[in-house]
Amino acid sequence: MGAEEKGFEQWLAEAESGDDRAMLTVGIYYIFGEGVVEPDFSKAEKWLERAADLNNADAMLALAIAYDEEELGHCDKVLAYSYFKRAADLGNVDALYKVAQALLTGTGVPADTKEGLRLMHQAADLGSADAFEALHQMHHHGPGCDCGDHNN
Repeated sequence: MGAEEKGFEQWLAEAESGDDRAMLTVGIYYIFGEGVVEPDFSKAEKWLERAADLNNADAMLALAIAYDEEELGHCDKVLAYSYFKRAADLGNVDALYKVAQALLTGTGVPADTKEGLRLMHQAADLGSADAFEALHQMHHHGPGCDCGDHNN
């Protein structure tokens, strides 16, 4: 067994003992394989959900992105939004940007331009480069532009 496999086994043992950061890491390994394990979307989802249930905002963000970008074998924009929102509520600025983006575009949630703009400003104020860029584009191209639709 190589060093990478031993590292994964250590993360797995820590995840099984209840470490939410290890659960997040194991979930990411199972999404991408990372050359150590075969990708297994059901195991990835299980570990990320367990970490999210322990209020790990990074796991919530990872799940949201996975559902949003079909990294778990299926796309679910409504579920993605719910995880983005949970992570944002825990202070994750990247998730806050994605919530604002979803509200502006009506992706996974009914569109709410006023709230989307408020949250986009909040995300930018908290240091989100994506939110700042989206606001800059909206200022130059008007409110009808597809400015909040980044793939980041």
